[in-house]
Amino acid sequence: MKNLYLLENINDNNLKKKIDMMNSEIITFDYFSHNILLANQIKHKKMDEYLEEQDRKEFFGLATSLWEWYEILDEKNFTFHNINLLSIIDRNELHEFLMDLIPKIKAIKNILAQMNFTKIYASFKIYQLLENNTDYDVILFEDNKNNTSLTHDEIILSSDNIPFSIKPKLNRAKFRMIKKNQEKITSKVFRLRKDIPEKKKIVLIEFNPEVYEDLLYEMQKKKLQPVLINFRRPATWSLNSISILRKTESLVILPEDFLGKQIVAQIKEEKKSILLKIENTLKNESSKMSDIFSYEGIKFHKILMDLFIRILKERLEEYMIQILVSEKLDESDNIVGGITLNLSGETEKSFSKVIKKFPIILLQHAFSNYTKPLMFLDVLDDFRFFKDKIAVYGNVLQEYLLGTNLISEDKIIVCGSPKHDSFKPIIKNSDKKKIILVTLRPIISHVEGIRIELYKKYETAINSIIESCSNLSNNEIIFKLHPQQNSNNKFLKDVIKEKNPSAKIIQSASIKKLLIDCDLHINLAPDNFDVSSVILEAMMLKRPTLNIQLQSTPFEFGIIKENAIKTVMYDSDIKQEISELVFNKEKINQLLKKSEAYLNKYISNHGNASKALLDEIVKN
Repeated sequence: MKNLYLLENINDNNLKKKIDMMNSEIITFDYFSHNILLANQIKHKKMDEYLEEQDRKEFFGLATSLWEWYEILDEKNFTFHNINLLSIIDRNELHEFLMDLIPKIKAIKNILAQMNFTKIYASFKIYQLLENNTDYDVILFEDNKNNTSLTHDEIILSSDNIPFSIKPKLNRAKFRMIKKNQEKITSKVFRLRKDIPEKKKIVLIEFNPEVYEDLLYEMQKKKLQPVLINFRRPATWSLNSISILRKTESLVILPEDFLGKQIVAQIKEEKKSILLKIENTLKNESSKMSDIFSYEGIKFHKILMDLFIRILKERLEEYMIQILVSEKLDESDNIVGGITLNLSGETEKSFSKVIKKFPIILLQHAFSNYTKPLMFLDVLDDFRFFKDKIAVYGNVLQEYLLGTNLISEDKIIVCGSPKHDSFKPIIKNSDKKKIILVTLRPIISHVEGIRIELYKKYETAINSIIESCSNLSNNEIIFKLHPQQNSNNKFLKDVIKEKNPSAKIIQSASIKKLLIDCDLHINLAPDNFDVSSVILEAMMLKRPTLNIQLQSTPFEFGIIKENAIKTVMYDSDIKQEISELVFNKEKINQLLKKSEAYLNKYISNHGNASKALLDEIVKN
């Protein structure tokens, strides 16, 4: 019988010496290991080959069913001020983790069902799954026992002014320390801690002042004081943000300052006893967890238990501070409302669970284009988790929510998009150089699990765009990476640089300015379960969009059905499509007219959305 190698995140040091080439079956679980094996001319298969499409439909449902796993446990051992601390764990991070794990389990089960093996050599994450779940002899490959990191375990301080390779990557504790000092200094120097007692207040939870500048200025007009609470990215991150905060007389909450040093010191002490109780309880409840964290006969509760304990060791103090800050705000008599962009993050969860005195409005923040066949995905936008009201961009989303009986009409505020009040069509100067802006969505596994094949398709699409633009006269191509932290950004940057070492790659610059300066917007869509918000912004600024898909889609979004953007597959004649949308004025004008028609239907109160939202909050 053969040996089986299940490989992931491998390195290529003496790879042929590590693998029995004569009598082995080798299967890779990630694209980078696949490329290393190819480079070493080692025959292998990919995980994708052991998954059916119907398998992928199970993954999302199983992962979402585990979001509230903590309800199986007696919460008395996990509470602080009557809030279940386990319930604050970031839902998106947990979902990403599960959607990485569950497809691997299915692939492993399908592999083992098809073949018999003498020994199994497995990379660490796969080894963890198998070491207590199989009758086979499982051996750790490469002896690399790194903990699986979550999205926000490390923070990359992104900037477009320094080379990508030297951008500082900080662990969470170090980032918190830097953030605390930065906020303390800037808020004092620029007087951003000034509470104006005579002004009514609205709390903004994890808002970027630069993105929601129009909303802050509208609050100032209405003599409301914005109160910003940011446990992730600080509100004072840039000079422009600080300027906006000063001009709008905003109050920046610094937890240590807001609560007082004595309370913060007490939290540090209390954390130790709470953590010990949680850790002991989780270990004692192992049997309950093994029942819920099981798939295809493989139990993965030990992996999850270790993960939850590690999260709480690193983040418990933050959770406790968030709860106490929320309680103090809830005691205030001059706060008329709060606004949040989601209910899945740690800060947002903490505040929504504590606040009782004033309403917290869930504000739509993405270009939602749900259809009834995609209804199972709307949990990702937290439509089912809010308790007060939801504010939406316009009638399209309102009709979806009402048509699916998700939300009653009295819970919906149709206000438009405060984020985009200042997005107005701007005629570009007719200079000779044509600028092509390419926005790159990272490959994510939220819905189907990872598809290794998508990486190669993405490479093909990027190479095709670069080749097409190099053959057009007098143009400049700019690549814009997704602003959020994602490991795929490095992969995309490497692909671009390999094809064009001098290519301009931007991550943190204003997307509005980039769109204003461009002649054509190209968006790459690795998955087809939603539509990128940057497409909506391009439409508002009257820039034609070429949307390149890596997968065909059975879902007919209104924006595609009504030809408001040009959509093609990655292996189409991209050069022809780019040429037409840069030089053919008739085609460009036809597309922009259809974009405008769809935009008028999708967005209400364009240019006046901040006022509409605040009017609704203040009147209540």
